[in-house]
Amino acid sequence: MNAGGAERTIATLANEMVLLGHSVAIATRRAGVDHYELDERVTRYRPSSHRSALSGLTARVQNAVSRERHLSRVVHEFRPDVTVTFGMSALASALLSRLSAPIGLIIHSERSNPYVSHSKMIWRLIARPLAGLANGTIFQTEGARGYFSRRLQIQSAIIKNPIVMPSTSVNLVVDHSRRQPRVVVVGRLVPQKRVDFILKAFADFHADHPRYTLEVIGDGPERERLEQISRRIGDGHAVRFLGVRPDTYEHLTNARFYILASAHEGMPNSLMEAMAAGLTCFAGDCDFGPRSLIQEGVNGWLFPLQDASALVRLMNFEASDLAHSSEVGQRARLLATSNSPASITQKYLAYFKEIECRSTVSSKISTSK
Repeated sequence: MNAGGAERTIATLANEMVLLGHSVAIATRRAGVDHYELDERVTRYRPSSHRSALSGLTARVQNAVSRERHLSRVVHEFRPDVTVTFGMSALASALLSRLSAPIGLIIHSERSNPYVSHSKMIWRLIARPLAGLANGTIFQTEGARGYFSRRLQIQSAIIKNPIVMPSTSVNLVVDHSRRQPRVVVVGRLVPQKRVDFILKAFADFHADHPRYTLEVIGDGPERERLEQISRRIGDGHAVRFLGVRPDTYEHLTNARFYILASAHEGMPNSLMEAMAAGLTCFAGDCDFGPRSLIQEGVNGWLFPLQDASALVRLMNFEASDLAHSSEVGQRARLLATSNSPASITQKYLAYFKEIECRSTVSSKISTSK
């Protein structure tokens, strides 16, 4: 599993559930090293790293068949009571496995903005009926839930992502006058994250606040282009690209501001973690995640997606009043309590139980007809 938000959620839930005595397995469709640490009691299934020596369509078909066989073997061996799928293709695989093995309840976790992730013709045609075949669905926002049928919405639940905080967070200093004048961005360097927009806004902000620096944590295909843009800001050293790091939390806890400018989101883990670390967070008002987390002027700020000047004005306001910025950061930290790993895990388990009871009642009704 790589360093993505869904992978972070999977690892966190698995670790919490084995602590509670549940048997948990994680099966992925691709081999590779796990970015997030897993409890040794979590059973890990990886496919073979061998790929077809052929090329083109034949190779893609062979690799796809190999992945489906791998997941089918996992189901036959582990025989789960509940299977949680992250992503629509994973749901399709689980439904296929159900044809040949007892897979128990299938709960689909919708991770992204479905209006964007299901925009291709094939997904527009099959996403809704496919989701309807699961026993239950977990969404992160009301906006994402609204994409699907009324029947599915009634049987679903909204559960946010867990926020993992290190033990040292109890001593966290939220007085921004004692933090470094740094702005942090965390995310994959791809067009969706619009880091070029952030660089434009930061350049204007930096002109009036030259002590501030910007740290970009993450990597991706846009990095070289973005680094070139950053060299034109200030003396050319105002922006640092740090790549993917294991110590992201440490970079957050000593900074003042955080910016998210994504074109679309599901539920941005990085924003949740920045809020929990006490930063004043500025987020583009995209569909759907940020507005379900931020109360404007209370625990953060939203800005219109295309309005860099609005972002600059908000940053100038908070930079000129660090006492207010500290208060905003302190209120943002409350998110960590309501979305702790233990709390979110209990919500997942309660929903599993609800779906199990509903399925049992439905089965009895069907049998009596």
